[in-house]
Amino acid sequence: MKKTTMSVALAALAGVAHAAVIDFNTLDTGADGYYRPTTQGTHDWSTGGASFRMGVFTNAWGSSWGGFTYSEVNNPADGSYLNEYAVYGDGMDYSDGGVYAVGYVDSFNGVAPMLTLGAASTVNSLRVNNTAYAALEMINASSGFTQAFSTNDWFKLTIEGKNTAGDSVGSVEWMLADFAGYTEGDDKNDYLVNDWELVDLTSLGSDVGSLTFSLSSSDTGAWGMNTPAYFAIDQIDVVPEPGTLSLMVLGLGGMVWFRKKRNYLLR
Repeated sequence: MKKTTMSVALAALAGVAHAAVIDFNTLDTGADGYYRPTTQGTHDWSTGGASFRMGVFTNAWGSSWGGFTYSEVNNPADGSYLNEYAVYGDGMDYSDGGVYAVGYVDSFNGVAPMLTLGAASTVNSLRVNNTAYAALEMINASSGFTQAFSTNDWFKLTIEGKNTAGDSVGSVEWMLADFAGYTEGDDKNDYLVNDWELVDLTSLGSDVGSLTFSLSSSDTGAWGMNTPAYFAIDQIDVVPEPGTLSLMVLGLGGMVWFRKKRNYLLR
């Protein structure tokens, strides 16, 4: 019976290590439908064993934020800057009923979206999408600060992995918009991401401790990138490093030994 119990426990641990998907559906977005603290400073938040960087700042232009927030705003048709928390496409997360994360690269305050894992891991993949604000600016340029995308324009997300020591283990690029084959009159939605696309991150290896996200665009001027520096992510598929699983197994073995010894002494 004891052998069977141990085997079941080890099998359960192996299952956990094989399929740990981080989503945001347990997070409370509040009355506004998104997380936005009002006080200045660091407001990092956590879910699924991962920590997400967020900062709020006050300057001459008012209050701003950078890093990652989470949202369930469903408003994909509004392309104004006031709609910065909405994902594009059908306006919903990957599960069609929950919460997603929004990243904003705050160049003024130097805050890049970053997530930190609880242990060295293989990150198999994550889902990525455009936000409504960024996508509709690329299509319409209604703010007056950007250009409407045309032939050969592009908008790119770069995901850099770092190990637990903070050293880079590589990067993966993903085109949020690629107008290389665009012809005037085409539907611009065919040339930009408007659904949750799967990004393969296995090339980063098994020693990933954190992921940092950056954006670049063909629409860049003297003050930097003009395209709104937003994107959305969901469904991060993470597998702990084998060494991490070994420690969990050793811990479980110690618990079984202690319980066995305790039961013997209490006889």
